[in-house]
Amino acid sequence: MSTTLVLQALITGLLLGGLYALVSSGLSIIMGVMNIVNFAHGEFLMLALYLAWGLAVFADFNVYATMLVTIPVLFLFGALVFKGTIERVLQKPILVQIILTLGLSMFLQGLATALFSADVRSVANPYSQMTLKFAGMFISVPYVIAFVGSCLAFLFLWWVLQKTEMGRSIRASAQNAGAAQLMGIDIRKTYLLAFGIGSALV
Repeated sequence: MSTTLVLQALITGLLLGGLYALVSSGLSIIMGVMNIVNFAHGEFLMLALYLAWGLAVFADFNVYATMLVTIPVLFLFGALVFKGTIERVLQKPILVQIILTLGLSMFLQGLATALFSADVRSVANPYSQMTLKFAGMFISVPYVIAFVGSCLAFLFLWWVLQKTEMGRSIRASAQNAGAAQLMGIDIRKTYLLAFGIGSALV
């Protein structure tokens, strides 16, 4: 295998890794703040993709413009899931929390199969066949766009967590929820925001 092919594979892996890191950061926020593993996180990503597909196919959205809708919708969906289910098991044993999120995962999978079947869905991407040639390597333009978008999202997330009152509340709750409550932080509201943000990052 030539050096060029190895470098191209490494760069492609790096570009995709940025996207996967963004998705996993949402799971990390939920786990870090509430100490709950959301086994339905992958299904939240599935819902975001189906929503993006519907907007692109039926509302003629640009494939990248769908993010303007999917991000706030997934935030609201995450907040509703927290209020309706997660909030009720915060003080329960970890096994109860695992069963709840696994059950939610199975429910969302079944719902998606019932509504959309198991057929593969895709949307037209005007950049799907475009590549950048660099030092003999061909890099997919959609991968580059996804990586740049992920980096921008990480920067925005860092700014929110480090520079805003909401972010400081989230970090304080993650470090010591009891002390945060004594300082006047509304823990339940902070948990709701953290779960919503974690869901939106899919």
